[in-house]
Amino acid sequence: MNRYKEIRGKCSIYYFIPPEIVESNYDTGRVVITQESGGWVHGNRLTGYLSKLTKLTPQEYYDRYLSNYYKEGRPKCHRCGRELQFRSYHRGYSSMDTDCTKFTFCSQTCSINYRYGSPDDYKEFNEFMKSGGGAGMMRRDPNKYKDWINYVDSGSGWGRIHNNPEKFKPVGFRNPETLKLTHISNRKSYFINRGNPNDECYFYIATTQEDKFKFGITSNITTRAGWSKFKNYKILLTSSRVKVAELEALIKYELDQSHETLDFRLVGKFIKAYNKSIKNLI
Repeated sequence: MNRYKEIRGKCSIYYFIPPEIVESNYDTGRVVITQESGGWVHGNRLTGYLSKLTKLTPQEYYDRYLSNYYKEGRPKCHRCGRELQFRSYHRGYSSMDTDCTKFTFCSQTCSINYRYGSPDDYKEFNEFMKSGGGAGMMRRDPNKYKDWINYVDSGSGWGRIHNNPEKFKPVGFRNPETLKLTHISNRKSYFINRGNPNDECYFYIATTQEDKFKFGITSNITTRAGWSKFKNYKILLTSSRVKVAELEALIKYELDQSHETLDFRLVGKFIKAYNKSIKNLI
């Protein structure tokens, strides 16, 4: 365990703010952080204390005290060389290479393209995919995967629903409207579950490299803007993770779309959706 991080009780994570970065003393009786000895704070409140008492961002704190990136440099994508996205001081930097820890990648696209383009580095992976991947493996051993093969041969999930309309009628499978609403709800839940509900997050608008109007949410606007190479951006709301996620979902419902980009000629439609949604949010 890192000496700046410790687990107390069953699952409470605490972080140490060292004295050399503390610019003013803080003492509530319960939480004591001084320029002489520093202090421990609960993980959910580290961002607030760093902002109030130091000049470090959560990313800088992570680089310096929870990893070796302060000395070695921040991790980069093995394929394109772009810096990996910083998630949080709990999770560090993202990496899309979940099957092999040899390399790190900034996106699924870079991960897949490098694996297919570098057979010597991923021999087992490429042989597995050339032989049909997971489906090929199960087809080669029908006795072991009998249930799966019967499921696929019957049309998979769609086949079961099609052959049993009375049983699966409420599902709404492959209904575009159902899928769109489900996607909006799932994206909202995904963003909330990526961190603490009370994390400071941002709802922003931006101009993309393709000259499209984009709206979205993030926990780190500087990293997000650099990663997506926005031409410009503006923060419209700074609030908790839950509230910005709820705002984005409400706007998508109003716009009747699950994605976050628009032609600039439709910006007026976005403004109406934003104004109505922000009132409903408050």
